[in-house]
Amino acid sequence: ACKSADLSIILESETPKLSQPIMLCLMQQLGADFSPQKDSDLKMKLAWLQSIALTLDPYNDSIKKHLVSVCQQLISNLQAKIAEPYVMLRREMQMLVQVIRGIG
Repeated sequence: ACKSADLSIILESETPKLSQPIMLCLMQQLGADFSPQKDSDLKMKLAWLQSIALTLDPYNDSIKKHLVSVCQQLISNLQAKIAEPYVMLRREMQMLVQVIRGIG
């Protein structure tokens, strides 16, 4: 679904089209599996995750109870992928880890 959606319209506009809980759920789903995939799919996932991480409000009452656990799991999954011997987009994943640490 993310492949056919316009990230700039959905998350990067003045007012995001998704609610905070939906963005957190999407972050959890996108970050749940980084198993081998095409580089273009990984790049798309990372772009969405980065945009969500920059859009989430960690002080929002509707997500703050779950934010830390979602962020910790995402960081763990990213670090496991980064540790693999040959990983494209390693730098992008490292930058995403830093952004996520800042919100969770």
